[in-house]
This record gives sequence, C-alpha cells and structure tokens, in this order.
Amino acid sequence: MVAFQVLRYMVRIWEPHLREHGSLWPILPVVVYHGEEPWWVARNLQALFELPEALRRYTPEYRYELCDLSAYDDGQLKGELFLQVGLMAMKYVFRDELLRRLPALVRLVRELSRWENAVEYIQTVLLYLLQASDRITEEDLRTVMHHEFPEEKR
Repeated sequence: MVAFQVLRYMVRIWEPHLREHGSLWPILPVVVYHGEEPWWVARNLQALFELPEALRRYTPEYRYELCDLSAYDDGQLKGELFLQVGLMAMKYVFRDELLRRLPALVRLVRELSRWENAVEYIQTVLLYLLQASDRITEEDLRTVMHHEFPEEKR
C-alpha cells in the first residue's frame, strides 16, 4: 500500500497550500528503500485496484520514483557529507556486510566530525546502526572507532 500512503502524504501537503494560495503544484514523490529483500511493490496507484480495464479511467493514477539504495555502488551515493553518511548507514544497516563496511562509514563520520554541530547527527547515525541492526555490536563499533580515531580518548 506504499502508493496509497504516499498519496495521503501528497494530499496533506496540497490541502493547506490550496487553502492558503488557491492553487496546487506538482509533487514528485520519491520513496527511498533500504530493506533486505529486493523491492517488489508496484510503483503506481492503479496497481492497488482490481478493476476491469473499462473502469481504470475513473481511478486516480500516479507513480512514485523509487530510490533503492541496494542498487547503487557506494561511490554513487553522492551529495553533502551529511547525506552520504545517512545513505550509507541506511544502505548497510540490514545487510550482512555491515561490519565489513563499518570502517568506511566511520571514516565518513570522522570527516563529518570536523563540521560544526555534527556531534548530534553522528550520535544519531551510530545509535541507529546499533539499534536497528543485529549485524554489529557495541564492541564492534568501539573497535572500529578506536582504529579510525586512535588519537581520541574513549
């Protein structure tokens, strides 16, 4: 029911804008997926209806774009450093290779740590990895952090 849920979000955006400005504007819906299994859900609203062809024109139709993080090489995950760290964390959080990829992710975190006000974001990402994944432990994270940040005191 992803297409229906996205439609609900779109309507919630349009309603106040319509009240305030008297018009609508297009929304490009994008779903970012980072699950373990390949994406199999239909990406258009009409796929949710079981209708004869003659009734299709009476049902709303739209598609959402899908960004399946598993389909991208790490080098393709570009953008601001905050975005790169978030996308990498999401990409690997449910995958067996998380422990192997953790040093590269922590190197990005190290770069991010030089930015002002990054501490809260870094804490959030690392906590997300520990709580959402059963592929790494706190000790795994400590080991990698110690290796990547040898000059820092624990």
